[in-house]
Amino acid sequence: MNIFLRKLIAFLFRLIWNVEIYGEENLPTDESVVIIANHSHVLDPFLISTCYPGDATAMAKAELFNNPLFRIILRALYVEPVDREADDIRAIRASIEILKKRSLLIFSEGTRNRTAFQLEAKPGAVLIARKARVRILPVTIAASFKPFTTVKLIYHPMVKVGDFGYEKMNSQTYSIISNDIMTQIYDTLREHIDYGN
Repeated sequence: MNIFLRKLIAFLFRLIWNVEIYGEENLPTDESVVIIANHSHVLDPFLISTCYPGDATAMAKAELFNNPLFRIILRALYVEPVDREADDIRAIRASIEILKKRSLLIFSEGTRNRTAFQLEAKPGAVLIARKARVRILPVTIAASFKPFTTVKLIYHPMVKVGDFGYEKMNSQTYSIISNDIMTQIYDTLREHIDYGN
């Protein structure tokens, strides 16, 4: 059932939008990664979940799972419920457990941003990548999601937290690294976005 729904949703995406994928040579072959992306539309996680060649999941607020139809779709896409009232430690532990099975999509800005300029990124995604000892895959989504327009998904080269050269790791360092990654994502977004759409 899950495989059928994923294929159906992927088919509908390509039926409604012209999906263009760049940087496939940067994709991991056999490892879980933290996927960090910009987030402007509610369909962003569905796009990545259906186009990403490996198993990838996102985390969504638990209230969405109260709707039976949403619950079926979200489960098919491996979306995990997260309690927004839960403490950060529990969320980090849950993320690390997910990364033992599949890749995890995190929107580092923490909210939707409909502009082409980044908001302040949160440190959590980088912290989780370091604790789970996995690499980070930055992804740019350039799309308005208006019907029959082009949706661009751009995979950047993967990075390790250690690649940034910081000896001391703390919340401030994680934030700096997260913002550096988001800067790369948004620089690419401005190159690819079609402001007419």
